[in-house]
Amino acid sequence: MSLDDHIAGATVRHDSPFAGLEVPCRREPLEDSLRERWVVPLYFGLHTAKAREHLARQLGEADEQLARHLLEHFDWRPRNVGAHLAAVIPCPQLESLIGRLLLRSDLCYTGFAYCIALARFATPGAAGYLDSYLDHYLGQPQLYFDQQYAMAALAYLDRRQGSDRLTAHMPAWLAFIADKPGWHLDQAIDHFEGYMTHLDNLAMP
Repeated sequence: MSLDDHIAGATVRHDSPFAGLEVPCRREPLEDSLRERWVVPLYFGLHTAKAREHLARQLGEADEQLARHLLEHFDWRPRNVGAHLAAVIPCPQLESLIGRLLLRSDLCYTGFAYCIALARFATPGAAGYLDSYLDHYLGQPQLYFDQQYAMAALAYLDRRQGSDRLTAHMPAWLAFIADKPGWHLDQAIDHFEGYMTHLDNLAMP
Protein backbone atom coordinates (compact mmCIF):
# COMPACT_ATOMS: atom_id res chain seq x y z
CA MET A 1 0.00 0.00 0.00
CA SER A 2 1.47 3.33 -1.06
CA LEU A 3 1.54 6.44 1.10
CA ASP A 4 -0.78 8.17 -1.39
CA ASP A 5 -3.31 5.35 -1.07
CA HIS A 6 -3.11 5.53 2.71
CA ILE A 7 -3.74 9.29 2.66
CA ALA A 8 -6.67 8.75 0.30
CA GLY A 9 -8.24 6.42 2.87
CA ALA A 10 -7.22 2.97 1.63
CA THR A 11 -6.07 1.93 5.09
CA VAL A 12 -7.45 -1.62 5.30
CA ARG A 13 -6.75 -4.43 2.86
CA HIS A 14 -9.53 -7.00 2.71
CA ASP A 15 -10.66 -9.77 0.41
CA SER A 16 -14.08 -9.08 -1.02
CA PRO A 17 -16.41 -10.71 -3.53
CA PHE A 18 -17.12 -7.18 -4.74
CA ALA A 19 -13.57 -6.33 -5.79
CA GLY A 20 -14.48 -6.87 -9.43
CA LEU A 21 -17.27 -4.30 -9.44
CA GLU A 22 -16.30 -1.50 -11.79
CA VAL A 23 -16.12 2.01 -10.37
CA PRO A 24 -14.41 5.14 -11.70
CA CYS A 25 -11.08 5.84 -10.06
CA ARG A 26 -9.64 9.28 -10.75
CA ARG A 27 -6.27 9.68 -9.07
CA GLU A 28 -5.32 13.12 -10.30
CA PRO A 29 -5.66 15.94 -7.75
CA LEU A 30 -9.11 17.46 -7.45
CA GLU A 31 -9.45 20.93 -8.92
CA ASP A 32 -8.51 23.61 -6.37
CA SER A 33 -11.78 25.50 -6.85
CA LEU A 34 -13.87 22.42 -6.08
CA ARG A 35 -11.70 21.42 -3.16
CA GLU A 36 -11.96 24.84 -1.51
CA ARG A 37 -15.67 25.39 -2.20
CA TRP A 38 -17.05 21.94 -1.52
CA VAL A 39 -14.60 19.50 0.02
CA VAL A 40 -12.78 21.52 2.67
CA PRO A 41 -15.99 22.81 4.33
CA LEU A 42 -17.96 19.56 4.05
CA TYR A 43 -15.72 16.49 4.10
CA PHE A 44 -16.43 15.80 7.78
CA GLY A 45 -20.14 15.64 6.99
CA LEU A 46 -23.08 17.69 8.21
CA HIS A 47 -22.71 17.11 11.94
CA THR A 48 -22.19 20.81 12.67
CA ALA A 49 -24.46 23.79 12.08
CA LYS A 50 -21.56 25.53 10.30
CA ALA A 51 -21.32 22.75 7.70
CA ARG A 52 -25.08 22.65 7.18
CA GLU A 53 -25.24 26.42 6.76
CA HIS A 54 -22.41 26.32 4.21
CA LEU A 55 -24.16 23.63 2.20
CA ALA A 56 -27.47 25.50 2.33
CA ARG A 57 -25.76 28.56 0.82
CA GLN A 58 -24.04 26.57 -1.92
CA LEU A 59 -26.67 23.98 -2.73
CA GLY A 60 -28.25 25.89 -5.59
CA GLU A 61 -25.00 25.46 -7.54
CA ALA A 62 -24.78 21.70 -6.96
CA ASP A 63 -25.96 19.14 -9.49
CA GLU A 64 -25.62 15.50 -10.45
CA GLN A 65 -22.52 16.19 -12.54
CA LEU A 66 -20.69 17.69 -9.55
CA ALA A 67 -21.71 14.86 -7.23
CA ARG A 68 -20.58 12.27 -9.77
CA HIS A 69 -17.26 14.03 -10.33
CA LEU A 70 -16.51 14.03 -6.61
CA LEU A 71 -17.52 10.38 -6.24
CA GLU A 72 -15.16 9.37 -9.02
CA HIS A 73 -12.06 10.61 -7.18
CA PHE A 74 -10.04 8.01 -5.27
CA ASP A 75 -10.04 9.90 -1.98
CA TRP A 76 -12.42 9.61 0.93
CA ARG A 77 -12.89 13.37 1.26
CA PRO A 78 -14.43 14.18 -2.15
CA ARG A 79 -16.31 10.87 -2.14
CA ASN A 80 -17.85 11.71 1.21
CA VAL A 81 -18.97 15.10 -0.08
CA GLY A 82 -20.20 13.64 -3.37
CA ALA A 83 -22.39 11.14 -1.55
CA HIS A 84 -23.84 13.88 0.64
CA LEU A 85 -24.65 16.00 -2.40
CA ALA A 86 -26.25 13.01 -4.11
CA ALA A 87 -28.41 12.51 -1.02
CA VAL A 88 -29.49 16.12 -0.59
CA ILE A 89 -30.13 17.10 -4.22
CA PRO A 90 -31.10 14.12 -4.62
CA CYS A 91 -29.45 12.17 -7.48
CA PRO A 92 -31.04 8.72 -7.69
CA GLN A 93 -29.28 8.24 -11.03
CA LEU A 94 -26.11 7.77 -8.94
CA GLU A 95 -27.60 4.86 -7.00
CA SER A 96 -25.63 2.20 -8.87
CA LEU A 97 -22.32 4.02 -8.46
CA ILE A 98 -22.87 4.67 -4.76
CA GLY A 99 -24.08 1.13 -4.18
CA ARG A 100 -20.99 -0.31 -5.83
CA LEU A 101 -18.72 2.00 -3.85
CA LEU A 102 -20.37 0.82 -0.64
CA LEU A 103 -19.99 -2.83 -1.58
CA ARG A 104 -16.34 -2.42 -2.50
CA SER A 105 -15.55 -0.35 0.63
CA ASP A 106 -12.13 0.58 -0.70
CA LEU A 107 -11.79 3.73 1.43
CA CYS A 108 -12.42 4.54 5.07
CA TYR A 109 -14.82 7.23 6.34
CA THR A 110 -17.21 6.97 3.37
CA GLY A 111 -19.65 4.18 4.20
CA PHE A 112 -21.94 6.30 6.36
CA ALA A 113 -22.40 8.81 3.54
CA TYR A 114 -23.15 6.03 1.05
CA CYS A 115 -25.76 4.64 3.45
CA ILE A 116 -27.53 7.96 3.88
CA ALA A 117 -27.61 8.46 0.11
CA LEU A 118 -29.12 5.02 -0.46
CA ALA A 119 -31.66 5.65 2.30
CA ARG A 120 -32.63 8.95 0.68
CA PHE A 121 -33.13 7.26 -2.69
CA ALA A 122 -35.41 4.75 -0.94
CA THR A 123 -35.74 2.44 -3.96
CA PRO A 124 -35.81 -1.35 -3.99
CA GLY A 125 -32.39 -1.24 -5.65
CA ALA A 126 -30.95 0.98 -2.92
CA ALA A 127 -32.25 -1.36 -0.24
CA GLY A 128 -30.80 -4.26 -2.21
CA TYR A 129 -27.32 -2.75 -2.02
CA LEU A 130 -27.68 -2.42 1.76
CA ASP A 131 -28.83 -6.04 1.99
CA SER A 132 -25.88 -7.24 -0.08
CA TYR A 133 -23.45 -5.21 2.01
CA LEU A 134 -24.77 -6.72 5.22
CA ASP A 135 -24.92 -10.24 3.81
CA HIS A 136 -21.15 -10.08 3.35
CA TYR A 137 -19.73 -7.67 5.91
CA LEU A 138 -21.68 -8.95 8.92
CA GLY A 139 -19.81 -12.16 8.27
CA GLN A 140 -16.47 -10.34 8.60
CA PRO A 141 -16.19 -9.58 12.34
CA GLN A 142 -12.58 -8.48 11.92
CA LEU A 143 -13.69 -5.56 9.71
CA TYR A 144 -14.94 -2.60 11.72
CA PHE A 145 -16.59 -0.90 8.76
CA ASP A 146 -20.08 0.63 8.50
CA GLN A 147 -22.23 -2.36 9.35
CA GLN A 148 -24.12 -0.46 12.04
CA TYR A 149 -25.09 2.31 9.64
CA ALA A 150 -26.20 -0.08 6.92
CA MET A 151 -28.42 -1.67 9.57
CA ALA A 152 -29.68 1.77 10.58
CA ALA A 153 -30.40 2.64 6.95
CA LEU A 154 -32.54 -0.49 6.57
CA ALA A 155 -34.34 0.34 9.82
CA TYR A 156 -35.02 3.81 8.43
CA LEU A 157 -36.45 2.37 5.22
CA ASP A 158 -38.47 -0.26 7.08
CA ARG A 159 -40.21 2.39 9.18
CA ARG A 160 -41.09 4.53 6.20
CA GLN A 161 -42.05 1.80 3.78
CA GLY A 162 -43.68 -0.72 6.10
CA SER A 163 -41.10 -3.32 5.12
CA ASP A 164 -39.15 -5.70 7.33
CA ARG A 165 -35.72 -6.14 5.81
CA LEU A 166 -33.84 -5.61 9.06
CA THR A 167 -35.12 -8.73 10.81
CA ALA A 168 -33.36 -11.07 8.39
CA HIS A 169 -29.99 -9.58 9.37
CA MET A 170 -30.44 -9.65 13.15
CA PRO A 171 -28.89 -13.08 13.80
CA ALA A 172 -25.77 -12.12 11.83
CA TRP A 173 -25.71 -8.72 13.55
CA LEU A 174 -25.79 -10.28 17.02
CA ALA A 175 -22.96 -12.62 16.08
CA PHE A 176 -20.99 -9.72 14.59
CA ILE A 177 -21.19 -7.56 17.73
CA ALA A 178 -20.44 -10.40 20.16
CA ASP A 179 -16.92 -9.02 20.66
CA LYS A 180 -17.86 -5.35 20.15
CA PRO A 181 -19.35 -4.03 23.41
CA GLY A 182 -19.33 -0.46 22.13
CA TRP A 183 -21.58 -1.18 19.16
CA HIS A 184 -25.26 -0.45 19.90
CA LEU A 185 -27.83 -0.66 17.13
CA ASP A 186 -30.39 1.52 18.89
CA GLN A 187 -27.86 4.34 19.15
CA ALA A 188 -26.86 3.96 15.51
CA ILE A 189 -30.52 4.10 14.46
CA ASP A 190 -31.17 7.23 16.55
CA HIS A 191 -28.09 8.92 15.10
CA PHE A 192 -29.08 7.96 11.57
CA GLU A 193 -32.64 9.25 12.03
CA GLY A 194 -31.39 12.59 13.33
CA TYR A 195 -28.94 12.92 10.46
CA MET A 196 -31.64 12.17 7.90
CA THR A 197 -33.73 14.94 9.44
CA HIS A 198 -30.88 17.37 8.74
CA LEU A 199 -30.82 16.18 5.13
CA ASP A 200 -34.58 16.56 4.78
CA ASN A 201 -34.32 20.14 6.03
CA LEU A 202 -31.59 20.90 3.49
CA ALA A 203 -33.11 19.09 0.52
CA MET A 204 -33.57 21.06 -2.68
CA PRO A 205 -37.23 21.73 -3.63
